[in-house]
Parts: sequence; C-alpha cells; structure tokens
Amino acid sequence: MKDELQVAVIRPECSYLQGGAERYCMMLVKGLLSAGVKVIFIGARIDRHIQQEITFIDTGKRKGPSSLKNYLFHITVQQALTRFPKAVSYSLSRTYPVDIYRLTDPLHSYHLHLNYRSPLKTLWRRLSIRHRLLLKLERNVLQGPKKAQRIVAISERESKLIKQFYNVNPKRIKVIYNGVDLTIFNPGRHEQGLSTRKQLKVQPEETLYLFAGMDFRRKGLEIVIRAAGLLKHPFKLIVAGSGDINRYKRLANRTGLAKNIRFLGRVQNMTDLYRAADLMVVPTQYDPFGNVHLESLACGLPIVTTIEAGGAEVVTHAKTGFIMKNPSDPMELATYMNEYEGQKAQWPEWRERAYNKAAEFTIEKNITQNLALIEDIARQKQRVG
Repeated sequence: MKDELQVAVIRPECSYLQGGAERYCMMLVKGLLSAGVKVIFIGARIDRHIQQEITFIDTGKRKGPSSLKNYLFHITVQQALTRFPKAVSYSLSRTYPVDIYRLTDPLHSYHLHLNYRSPLKTLWRRLSIRHRLLLKLERNVLQGPKKAQRIVAISERESKLIKQFYNVNPKRIKVIYNGVDLTIFNPGRHEQGLSTRKQLKVQPEETLYLFAGMDFRRKGLEIVIRAAGLLKHPFKLIVAGSGDINRYKRLANRTGLAKNIRFLGRVQNMTDLYRAADLMVVPTQYDPFGNVHLESLACGLPIVTTIEAGGAEVVTHAKTGFIMKNPSDPMELATYMNEYEGQKAQWPEWRERAYNKAAEFTIEKNITQNLALIEDIARQKQRVG
C-alpha cells in the first residue's frame, strides 16, 4: 500500500520557520515521506530543502483581505486536486471536498460564540464578509453536501465542539493528538539553559517565565502581564512571538513592569528558551491544541494553560503544570505562579514528570495514527475506483 500511496497535503504555508500549524505541516510531510508515501504539497510556500522530495503545486500568494485570500485558496486547491484523482487529500485548511480535514485552526463558530456575544458584535458578525466566508468554508467542509469524509480533531475537546456546533456523526471524527519531535525538543544539558539565561541577563535569584504565541490577544498575554504585576518575588518574563508588541509594551509600562519584561519577537529556535525558563505561562482564551504544550513539556518545562486549550489534555494539574478554570482571571494565574514558586525544591521532579508526559505523544506516534487513517481512505478509494 505505502509504495503506491499518494497523499496531497494542503496548507498555504508549510515551514519550520512559521507558527505551530505550519511547523506541524512540515512534520507531517516529513513523516509521510519517511513512511515511503509520495507527497504532493498544495500551497504557496514550503521549506526549500524538502521541495526536491515532493511534488509542489504552487497556489501563489494572494493579496487582499484575509477572507478573500482564504476563499481564493480554496478555489485554487480544488482546481489542483483534479490533477491527482488517486491521491488521498489531507487538508489542514478549510476547503472542500477533501478526504480528510484536520481541524488545525480554531473552530470559527466557537471563536465567534466566545467573542461576539453583545448585540452590536452579533450584528457585526452577521454583516462581516470575513466571518461569513469563513463560516461558509467551515460549514461546508464539516457538514455540507461535499463534506470531508473524515475529520481529524487534535483534542477530545475539539471533537466535542465539532459535534456541538455542527452535529457531526462521531464516526467521522478521529482524535489524533499532536506529536513532538524528542530529538529536537528535550531537556538537553543543564549548561545550555544557564547559557541562555545569561544571554537574557536573568539573575540567579529571578524566576524566568516564558510566554510564546503568534496571537497575543487570544493566547492571553494581557492576563500574563497583569498576573505578573501581582507577584512579589523577583522574576523576568520573556515574550516570544509576533503581535502588537507596542500595545503590550505600553501595558507593561503602565503596570510598572517594563524592566521585568523582554519582547523577543518571532524566535526560530524555541528550544533554547524552553530549556532556560522555569515556567511556561499561556492562559489562552481558546486554542485547539497549541504545539507549545508538548514542546515545553518535552524540554522539561511545566506549563500553565487553561480549560479552553485542547493541549490541557496532556497536562496533569499540579504535577506537570496548572490548568486555569478562568482564562481571563489574572489572580488565578498569579496564584498558580506563586504556588509553583513555593515548590522550588521540587522543580527537578516537576521537570522530570513534564518530560515523561510529553514522551507519551511523539511525532512518530502521530504519523502512525495519521497513516492508518490515510491508508483506510486509500483502500476505500480503490474499491470505489
């Protein structure tokens, strides 16, 4: 089966240098190639070093509003798929029809449910072309006449949301957790963490907190800064990722924390920061399953997350991190930060438990589960053909 198996992987960008979804796309492509699968990538960009090993169908970069770019990408993808009728289509973006749709981006219906509740926002949601187009794409891929044959949810929570908002038959959904590459993300040597702390000018008595995300608002950076303002012990907070940095710098100034917080922007090699930090803090408002959960745990870094994060399902509360019940409560976050601070003597045990938990969710396991689903679809296509 594998020798003749073709898989069309769909995502606008597929790169180790981008956000979590794009990094996962690259891990999926590499994992399928290692399994002997012929990979067709349909998108606008994929890391150059792998292009010779795949068939790259360049959709081109679109200009204009994000809603229009999403819809045009969908149209272009469908045109490209007609060239590969025998391939199993595996999409990490909203497009239909496809054989497998992996819910990589936040479920837009639930995002709107969380953030557009007031009458004025509800009206704006109904009038917004962007929201209407995204909902149309999402609705059609999940429950329309040309819906995806199978859906990959990356957490049990996301599976429940799909069923709740779109009344999807549970038999179409397969939960496959993210995987982490332990050859890249691991605790490393103690000296490596110390070297990074020195470069960041973190004093020995300071606790180093790390926040990482490509969407500061949704990932809860404001809550982190306000919680940090409630702490009494010496600390530094490192912010990695892209967003409206100036807005959060102004918040840091207003809360008197400008000297405690350092904004690094987008960081290509997160491993050094994971190994240097004492606690990851990501009080996300909503996230299907951020890679940061497994990556930080694999590096021996406990994490504070929330019940709105699918990644919370791999965190053991008060053992490998903490799970907030209210993502918008700085006091709750500060309580957990202080609780962890009070257990410094047990930090080595926390770090060991964190790594052991992450080791249960390897990228190899993820690829094996995806490959089994892909092969099942391929057999069905052969029977129909």
